[in-house]
Amino acid sequence: MDNLSESTKAAKKRLQETLKQDPKLREAFKQSIDQLRKPENLKPMVESTARLFEALLVLQKAQKENEKR
Repeated sequence: MDNLSESTKAAKKRLQETLKQDPKLREAFKQSIDQLRKPENLKPMVESTARLFEALLVLQKAQKENEKR
């Protein structure tokens, strides 16, 4: 878990540095996040994420079944 945490921290730092260097990119990033936080956009995003996880679980189950054979 520490590796993931360190990796996440490093990625966050790189993103912050990139956004600090490019004001246009920073503004576009901010606008994208603001759009994602709107209630009308949140529900489709949650539903899409749920479908993705369902698909991953189906693939994981199929892989386990294939390993048993």
